[in-house]
Amino acid sequence: MAITRQTIVNNLKTLLQTITIANGYYTALGSNVYLFRTIPMQADELPAVVIFDKGENIDTEGVTGSVNVWNRVLNVTLQIVCAGSTVDTTVRKLITDVYKAIGTDTTLTSTCIDVITTGNQIEIEQESKLIAGASLDIIIFYRTNKYTES
Repeated sequence: MAITRQTIVNNLKTLLQTITIANGYYTALGSNVYLFRTIPMQADELPAVVIFDKGENIDTEGVTGSVNVWNRVLNVTLQIVCAGSTVDTTVRKLITDVYKAIGTDTTLTSTCIDVITTGNQIEIEQESKLIAGASLDIIIFYRTNKYTES
């Protein structure tokens, strides 16, 4: 039996892999989508996005609902990294592409109730070359039976 949380994260990865210029996006971010990958990356791996599903909150249905169902709130951070001479413009395009992709399927192929984007932060730094990054926070709502993954 598949673990629901893993299926959701895999579906998010698959969705982000659709970000290509041929699919109408600004960038080809979909070529470099990773789960829990270390950063920094090599220049030929950029731009890239790394998915971190770091935390989850669980609540029961409550007094009026079934006590055998858990409502789950999965907190996910998407780390975007890019390089080049126009990283400020590029990182904004990457953020726009991620939001657009999520908006095309907010149930991640019917494995969750909803995906909500809650904000982003951009950081630009220059050591030996100009690099930009962005952290996008999203919340994924889904339900399972109590103490199980189905």
